Amino acid sequence: MNATLLATAVIFLWSMSAGFSQSTNSHAAEVKRLAQPLVDGGLVPGFAIGIYDDGRLETYGLGVISKTNHAVPDARTIYEIGSVTKVFTGLLLADAVQRGEVKLDTPISALLPPGVKSPKRDGHEITLEQLATHFSGLPRIPGNMPQGSLDDPYAGYGRDKLFKFLGSCELKHTPGEKYDYSNLGMGLLGTLLADKAGTNYESLMKQRIAKPLGMDDTTLQLSPDQLCRLAPGHRGGVRVSNWEFDALAGCGAIRSTVNDLLKLVAAQAVSSASPLKDTLTFAAQRRNSVTGTTRAIGLGWEIAGDRSTLWHNGQTGGYSSSVFVNAGLKKGVVVLANAAESAVDEVGEKLIQSLAGMKVQPRKVRDAVSVSEALLGRLTGEYAMSDQFVFTITRQDGALFAQLTGQSAFHVFAESPTHFYYREVEAELDFELDAKTDRAVALTLFQNGQKIRCPRKPAAFGK
Repeated sequence: MNATLLATAVIFLWSMSAGFSQSTNSHAAEVKRLAQPLVDGGLVPGFAIGIYDDGRLETYGLGVISKTNHAVPDARTIYEIGSVTKVFTGLLLADAVQRGEVKLDTPISALLPPGVKSPKRDGHEITLEQLATHFSGLPRIPGNMPQGSLDDPYAGYGRDKLFKFLGSCELKHTPGEKYDYSNLGMGLLGTLLADKAGTNYESLMKQRIAKPLGMDDTTLQLSPDQLCRLAPGHRGGVRVSNWEFDALAGCGAIRSTVNDLLKLVAAQAVSSASPLKDTLTFAAQRRNSVTGTTRAIGLGWEIAGDRSTLWHNGQTGGYSSSVFVNAGLKKGVVVLANAAESAVDEVGEKLIQSLAGMKVQPRKVRDAVSVSEALLGRLTGEYAMSDQFVFTITRQDGALFAQLTGQSAFHVFAESPTHFYYREVEAELDFELDAKTDRAVALTLFQNGQKIRCPRKPAAFGK
């Protein structure tokens, strides 16, 4: 997990029951059953959740906004939505095509500033559709952006850096050949479309998508009132900074609410009644299959294995989001949380499955124990896995973080004062304490059936 947190998680929905019968009851009990375990287990401070059920809108709040603000999140609480932004960017491309401003097969060189080189491979140039469907061959993130940082990694990545990287970029594969998720590609698409319209990404998104749908709280820059309603981001129970975007805004910069995103869901579910009906229909129906899976990709939307459910998730340094909509069933789900936690995606997936009449079970959250700062201090330091790879163990606000060379720091949870586990991956860390100093002298990594002992580096003593 680094700047690629914005990347889509792989979610497969199996075929939904065509014999679904609409319930006349609210879904409050089901929302609580599936989401509350993540609050109780400390994975997220709270949730704002929306349900669209054949014209009926329901909104729910669970947990609290933060440790210092015990108010329950509601449908007007604002969150970073991360890669759900890509749905808006895909819709902007569909809209531009409908207006006749561009075509799907327009090469990006037609929109790049003069003098900016367009990357090619095997004589093929990237098209706008390939940016929107992740078939461009571009890397996930540009090579001249900070790697492995969760501290606002996209801030300050402006047009000069973006276009400089494009000029020297070697594509991973021939454009159109292979699906390969790219934040760079979607960010570039947003910038090119805004340039074509003679404006910036935020203004274009508001003018062509948010305003027609009445999404007044869907924005990049927050007003004073909106700032007061912003839920603070968290990672591993620790408050973290918000993310700001520049030239790559189209891949993950939008902030929004459950109320607003339900308007998008409702419009997509019954597009014939929407002022954006042609744009919404075009974006969802233009599909490219993802080889080796039952999934497909539209213009911004991911299409699940049932070939009917449109979805996207998102994650920034301190937020997680997911949106699902099935137009055939006229049902949809919005899940927003102010914690960077992949389990949030499962809540949205299971809720849309439940709406389709499927039986689903809540996630079982492994219990964690509280460990004092003093005890955590015995464990901090550097531990050598090899000459090239080192575990750096740090603590912050009562939480322990483990960072392997080249990766981001993950919050690890205590099963005991010396035994910790990851929630993002199947891995555990066990610390050995020196009997005389009561400080850790080694850690052992347990993962994939392997057991790797990592001695503490001498230079780390006394830290």
